[in-house]
Amino acid sequence: MTGLGMLCIMGVGCGGSQNGNGLHGSICTVYDCTYDTLTIRDVSPGGVTTTIQIDYTQGPVNEAVKRAAVVVCDVSSFVKGEPLPLSSARHIAPDGIDFPTLSQGTCTFETDLVVGSHVKGSFQAVFTTEAGTQRALYGEFEGTLEDAVI
Repeated sequence: MTGLGMLCIMGVGCGGSQNGNGLHGSICTVYDCTYDTLTIRDVSPGGVTTTIQIDYTQGPVNEAVKRAAVVVCDVSSFVKGEPLPLSSARHIAPDGIDFPTLSQGTCTFETDLVVGSHVKGSFQAVFTTEAGTQRALYGEFEGTLEDAVI
């Protein structure tokens, strides 16, 4: 394998990056990781921040919106700069195709988690396919932490 395919396996720029944000990894050779909007939300129930959701979306936001990646981080034991567990990582497309099973993953925030404030961080996820092979997805994110719209 040469060219872009090899770069994707190495984790270089498959989904592109913009404004300090990006998606890349070997999973981008199988799934479309392109996006044009990044949203970071506190989706915690009960007013205490325990769950952050990061959406990399493409196209207009409606019922059939394509989400290149939806990453959910468990921040109940938040320590700035320390890896935290991923609760889930999904690919949501109108055709119903999703990433394989999440085997492991972490999310790290370089900033405090305050709704309305600037947040920055990264994540890594490893998926296991039905054939037993593994695919990786890496991402960087930076933006304003929004409160979930209920």
